[in-house]
Amino acid sequence: MSGPTPTQLLRKEVEKTFFPFVEARGFKAGRANALYRPFLRMRGDEVHWFNIQWEKSHRPYFVLNFSEFSCDAVGYVDGEEVRLLDDFRAIDWLGRVQRRRGGDLSNWFGLRKRLPEALRTWSTKYAPSAVVEDLIRGFEELEQWWDTKVEGPRIYIMHEKRPFARVNRVA
Repeated sequence: MSGPTPTQLLRKEVEKTFFPFVEARGFKAGRANALYRPFLRMRGDEVHWFNIQWEKSHRPYFVLNFSEFSCDAVGYVDGEEVRLLDDFRAIDWLGRVQRRRGGDLSNWFGLRKRLPEALRTWSTKYAPSAVVEDLIRGFEELEQWWDTKVEGPRIYIMHEKRPFARVNRVA
């Protein structure tokens, strides 16, 4: 019998360490599927939303997609969010939090080290806990971006802010 795969180990570390970290900051987790796990928080009249997107071939890579929009763009019933955590595909992603800026998979969070670092450390892989520590640093940059709109080295803005998410309003 073989043990857990590197992807399974990384997912478990994210669930064990990162999920409680963001829940302590007021985020509510939504229903996950194999590739996505959405989170949402209300702050004043703004909605902060992000999801963890796992690499589609189930290799040990992931990225945080994020967005921000006003509360009046979201469907509400008695002050409760409606379908945002379940129908997260309807949300326009504003940007990403990743290990480095850029559009390709090599910039996502993952276990593999880049060649210069692998040569320097004599190791080709990060420990899952080290990846999650880097994720937490990236998430702190995202928190700062939500407050100041100043991009840090791990924030990658994909397109301009849209006035609202494409979520159906609920009367």
